[in-house]
Amino acid sequence: MKNIFSVKILAAALVVSLSIAGCSTSTESEPDGEPDQQQTITESGFNGRLAPQTTYMDESKVSRALIESDSESDTYTFDAAVLGDEGVILEQGQVLLIHQTALGRITSVQEANGQVTVQTEFAALTEAFEELDMEWNESFEFTPDIIEKSVMTYQGKEIYPQKNDPDNCAGFQAGCFGWNATVGEYTIKGRIVGRGADAEVIVIMSKQVGGDNVVFRAESTIQKIDNSTNLQIEDGETKQFDFQNPNMGGQVKLSLAAAGGGVSGDLGFGPQTMIRFPFAVGPLPMVLAVKVRTVAKLDVKSNASATAEATFRYGGSAGVQYDGVNLIPNKDQPIENPQIEGGGGDLAAAIGLQVDTQWGFTAPELELQLFGNTLVPYLRPEFFLQGSLTWGPVCQEVKLRYNVSSGLNLRFLGMDVSTLLETKVVEEKEWNYFAPEGCDNPGKFTDPAIQSLVAFGNDGILLN
Repeated sequence: MKNIFSVKILAAALVVSLSIAGCSTSTESEPDGEPDQQQTITESGFNGRLAPQTTYMDESKVSRALIESDSESDTYTFDAAVLGDEGVILEQGQVLLIHQTALGRITSVQEANGQVTVQTEFAALTEAFEELDMEWNESFEFTPDIIEKSVMTYQGKEIYPQKNDPDNCAGFQAGCFGWNATVGEYTIKGRIVGRGADAEVIVIMSKQVGGDNVVFRAESTIQKIDNSTNLQIEDGETKQFDFQNPNMGGQVKLSLAAAGGGVSGDLGFGPQTMIRFPFAVGPLPMVLAVKVRTVAKLDVKSNASATAEATFRYGGSAGVQYDGVNLIPNKDQPIENPQIEGGGGDLAAAIGLQVDTQWGFTAPELELQLFGNTLVPYLRPEFFLQGSLTWGPVCQEVKLRYNVSSGLNLRFLGMDVSTLLETKVVEEKEWNYFAPEGCDNPGKFTDPAIQSLVAFGNDGILLN
């Protein structure tokens, strides 16, 4: 569907006439007999017809009537006199769309002291719109103003990077923000430097056990984010949702070093840095969040050590599409295998001790939000580095993995699915970058724990 009317020529003529007139916004109602229930909204990149049960508070009404907005409790208070002047009646059961502010179904209406307060609950976008065609192509650059608003989050705790942090930004003139935090027995520090067209992100996780040290390090350069998205609703049902990152590219260097350090299970930290790009399409407020996520695993006992490193250069396009029936990853979008540079490592241990160190990193992890609801939980490239030492005969291995993953949450698009749907955009790629003789012996013993590879968890779901 590329229009919301039954006559396609009429929709095309309308778009052309709006462009010629230079008018970017309009709202109108159907002819007499089809009152405000069939109100249409036409703005740049947005063409929608409201469902009969939807009441729309446009920008003008919001500026005059809205007194208070509380998105935490989904409560909104209006000036009763202004509502009366505008002929707006708010009733329980209506779907309320407040321009670039909120969308919900009214559960209660109270009037007192000249004010009308409504409480709302979740409503899907398909409950608000009978027909909708919205599309945007946006580029997002890492300017200092955007970077300054970034935040690191772990277990509900927010840590805000410090501008020109002396511990992490030495040697940078401007545009550098650094952070330091303690997570369990690990210290996390890093920096992000915005340069407009790209950003440099460095994350270091380390701990000290007695005189032994463990350090996981990721250095990443992320290109500016290009996002192309299209959403189509027909007869109150989602017919298409297409989310693309057509310019995914950058460089990631992973390294790990462990002298002793003990044994730990999968350590997932993140999203460590979240950069928010807010924008609007018609009356709908959007947020594109860019995240950094890590995961690690360690089995380096006393009298053992491990080092490994590799650099990934990657590029290509990635995306996820829903066609009304199926979830389609990366349709017609080529994903390129990364170029690998500088891979190698060194692992040592007393006879019989096995070693396993793993380090995973992803950036940028893209998340798309609409009215605070997550449509795309993640679209991301994933990079993994593993160093292992096994016996019988002796085998040192450095393995590299690369993958691009995506997820889609269909609940806000009116699907009867409230759980996360996820898929791999491409098949996982793995390279045995460093494997001397003895690793392919058919009678070789390998600890099953070493065969267990780390992966990023999402809302309790582990990607295998």
